[in-house]
Amino acid sequence: MVSISFSIFRYQVKGRNYMTNLLDKKYIGFSNKLKSNLVDKQISITIDTWSNKNGDKSFLSITVHWIFNEFTREFAIGSTTPLCPFEAHTLCSKKIRPPLFFTVT
Repeated sequence: MVSISFSIFRYQVKGRNYMTNLLDKKYIGFSNKLKSNLVDKQISITIDTWSNKNGDKSFLSITVHWIFNEFTREFAIGSTTPLCPFEAHTLCSKKIRPPLFFTVT
């Protein structure tokens, strides 16, 4: 196996602090862009459970959907939370209340 220092001449691996700061900046930039895109928009929120191919990992995901100015569908994942495999089945088998409709201002 070739180490990275020999395979890419003069490449210096970035440290933990660099990567942490980079992720924070990317998150803030994306968050601000998303907020500006959602001004005066009507949104739909979907909640979904899904599992991996093996069925041993399940997730609960919240997604926001809206129509952009050029009539293109857009979406952003608001949250994804791991569940125990049996929790997804239990959540789906319960009665779901009627949907709520609201406007975010």
